[in-house]
Amino acid sequence: LRLARAHTGRTKFLKFEGHYHGWYDPYCLNGHSHPIGQLGPPENPTKIPDSEGIPPSVFDDVIVAPWNDVAALERILREHGRELAAIITEPIMANMGCIPPREGYLQTLCDLAHQYGALFILDEVVTGFRYAPGGCQQLFNLKPDLSTFGKALGAGFPIGAVAGPRSILDRMRWSEHMVLHYGTFNGHRLTMNVVAANLDLLNSEGTYRKLFAIGDGAIAGLRDVFRRKNIPAIVQGFGPMFQIYFTDRDVIHGYRDYCQYVDTKKYSRFVHALLDRGIYMTPSNGLHWIISTAHTGQDVEALIKAADRACAELS
Repeated sequence: LRLARAHTGRTKFLKFEGHYHGWYDPYCLNGHSHPIGQLGPPENPTKIPDSEGIPPSVFDDVIVAPWNDVAALERILREHGRELAAIITEPIMANMGCIPPREGYLQTLCDLAHQYGALFILDEVVTGFRYAPGGCQQLFNLKPDLSTFGKALGAGFPIGAVAGPRSILDRMRWSEHMVLHYGTFNGHRLTMNVVAANLDLLNSEGTYRKLFAIGDGAIAGLRDVFRRKNIPAIVQGFGPMFQIYFTDRDVIHGYRDYCQYVDTKKYSRFVHALLDRGIYMTPSNGLHWIISTAHTGQDVEALIKAADRACAELS
């Protein structure tokens, strides 16, 4: 964000409801679920802090928009677009489970950002290196101005990375007008060696084919369980990342759908029933299920058997 502000000379930025970009104060709003009546109209969402201790003035430079809704975004940009340093988004909303973008949506975001002179920032901290060696920008054929990475890049070791063209990143070079980027563990040798080994593994033949096969097998198996048990639920996502929503809806398109239509209490009962049967899954409906290179087809079989039995506790 600091790079985008320095590069454009603007201070405001736009983030989307339900997206998570870390606990830096300006990002820390509209990231938790709330009753639909508290959210305000789509073209002017209510700003709801995610934490105590943040001065309200911090959010003066933040514009909030609903995700997967081009019409609402265009109305907001007509009013605020020329003030924005950046539009930042997750390529797949991973903070409300797993909500993929509508077809062509991400490219539209990129085009609209550039139309108004703002940078397009793709937050791939969750999705990066999980779907492809080039992340979701490879998967969806995107060219963001800046990208952020972490999590899967470090294979369990702490890491964060920013990628972009030299015309932007060179602003962090030491000079009178530099953008500060300090850190005690920047370029830490142990982590860098782990990352190099991890990238060798991820780029080896068949790695992503295996991840997608196991993930899609888990998704298909879970869908079949809910269908046979006549339980209103969807398994949303594809390949190595997905989430279960107990809902009557066919698709959850965004934050407002999640807040209004998803039965998070039933999800909690389900994952506790899985835990009783030896399967640990994320206890938060707002997070997501992720397949790693350590998982096998036998793990999927154990999951499906446990899910079949766990459904008995949902009636």
